[in-house]
Amino acid sequence: MRIVLILISTLLIFKTSEAEPKTHRVLAYYNLQFVPKHIKVKVGDTVEWLWISEGHPIKSGKDGKHDGVFATSSDRADFPAGTKFRVKFSKKMLRKHPKKRNRYHYYCLPHWHHGMVGSVKVKR
Repeated sequence: MRIVLILISTLLIFKTSEAEPKTHRVLAYYNLQFVPKHIKVKVGDTVEWLWISEGHPIKSGKDGKHDGVFATSSDRADFPAGTKFRVKFSKKMLRKHPKKRNRYHYYCLPHWHHGMVGSVKVKR
């Protein structure tokens, strides 16, 4: 009986210590910034961009060059404040779109040359 209780309590400890996937929010501001600019997430987590001001279509990539990993539904800078855009960094997505050091860069299509860029670092 004691062994069974020890095994059950051990399993419960391991089960509760597993991290549940989280949603991390990045704000897209009128002053041409993403806040936070760089974010660290774990596999299975979701990043949610929230528009504080209108505009700011997002594409993955660097220096204004889209790499095809993710993008908002439109290239037009007419997203109203309050719009949300989500990307889940799942194992499947990471396998399909591997990146050096698991760092996924992104930018605001019309404002990247003003420094409205950021990155998501996925910890395995």
